[in-house]
Amino acid sequence: MELVNVELRSELEAYAAGSTPEITLARMDAINKARVRITTTNVAPLLAVESMASSLIQQ
Repeated sequence: MELVNVELRSELEAYAAGSTPEITLARMDAINKARVRITTTNVAPLLAVESMASSLIQQ
């Protein structure tokens, strides 16, 4: 898959270099949890996204 935002390549590479596989998986898990909560429960989408954002900031 090709990079969509080619002009951001250097910033993305620097951000990725500062992360670990464990942190990346935790971030992916937080995103997936929000997705599941929005699609399968009666949670307000804004609340699910705020929870996800909070999880992403803490990592």
